[in-house]
Amino acid sequence: MRLHRLTVEAFGPFGGREEVDFDALSSSGLFLLSGPTGAGKTSVLDAVCFALFGEVPGARGEGRLGSDHRAPDATPRVVLEATVGGRRIRVTRSPKHERPPLRGGGAPVQEGATAKLELQDGEGWTAVAAKIPDVRHELDPLLGMTAEQFLQVVMLPQGAFATFLRADAKARQQVLERLFDAERFSKIEYWLQDSAREARAGVQAARVDADRTLSAAAGAWKADGEVPLLCGDAPATVDEVRAWIAAERARTATAAAEAEARRARAETERAQAEAAATAARALAERQDRRRRAEAELRKVGEHRAGRDKLAAELAAHRAAAPLLPYLNGDRAARAAAENAATELTKARRYVEALEDPELLEDPTRWASVARGLGEQAAGLQELREAEEALPARERDLARLETAVAGHVRRGEEAARAVEAGEA
Repeated sequence: MRLHRLTVEAFGPFGGREEVDFDALSSSGLFLLSGPTGAGKTSVLDAVCFALFGEVPGARGEGRLGSDHRAPDATPRVVLEATVGGRRIRVTRSPKHERPPLRGGGAPVQEGATAKLELQDGEGWTAVAAKIPDVRHELDPLLGMTAEQFLQVVMLPQGAFATFLRADAKARQQVLERLFDAERFSKIEYWLQDSAREARAGVQAARVDADRTLSAAAGAWKADGEVPLLCGDAPATVDEVRAWIAAERARTATAAAEAEARRARAETERAQAEAAATAARALAERQDRRRRAEAELRKVGEHRAGRDKLAAELAAHRAAAPLLPYLNGDRAARAAAENAATELTKARRYVEALEDPELLEDPTRWASVARGLGEQAAGLQELREAEEALPARERDLARLETAVAGHVRRGEEAARAVEAGEA
């Protein structure tokens, strides 16, 4: 709060109109209101308090606030210009007072208290409230304190400072917070309290989680003894939990080493068992092959006689193989015999043609016909001889074909039997 100008008219001991320019007084820094008793120092401060709150401290506020030295028609008034809450304000107040009647004589007329609040903007003063309740409603938030707190801190009446000192801590705190804008420190204090509460809750939740984890882990590895817990009737300390974890780590490490040694022994025994099983499977396989070989050998022994017979037939077949060229020659002879028979048939037709009357009547053809007949007669002799030998050759050829076919059949059967026996 910063005071700029105070105008007092017919108020308190001031019968006339008085002005105090606080800006001029504070231009050099601090200023002091001084003067003898009764000079009006307190009345100036009463006027400031009345302008802001509509009351004055102490017993002075119980009497008349209007000046006894004023003119009969003068209206007591206080006008205060100040900067409050960052706003330039002008408050005009008049206490309740008496005035003479406007017409004729008679008893004085009682005038009620009035109040008016104006705010300064770029264009001048703007009225925002013209009634006492409205002025209080607009002005109290800007002032940030009540009249009682203002009188205890800013304008402490004589002898009332001890009352402020004897007030309880909560009352003094409220006054000082409003006066020195200590609300931010209260917010910081509340924030610290909330943070501490959240931290305690977080620590407690972490302790619960740690206990749950310890219990689950102890059950998993079957811990020895009782598990130290951070919560409960007799909570353990963090150092005790760490010591227990270290002891359990050492114990589990020893158990792990022993388990690893047992695993290594079991692995060796498993490898040995697998090697023995492999050797047993190999032996069983060899024995099975031996049994199958012995069975095949018995089968070979049982079929030895038949195999010997088939071998003899195969040998006979192989011995008959040299006759194959003779058989082929015989086939060629038969083909030649068939050709000779054909030529013989033709010769017979020629002989029959000798009796042709046309041929006998044409002596010019005799010579050529005679030559042809001579040549045909020579060929006919050869054909006759071949024809005479043909039945014997056919018989020989049939015997050879029969013998060769039998040898070939028996040889193929013998070969199949031998192959089956060798398999």
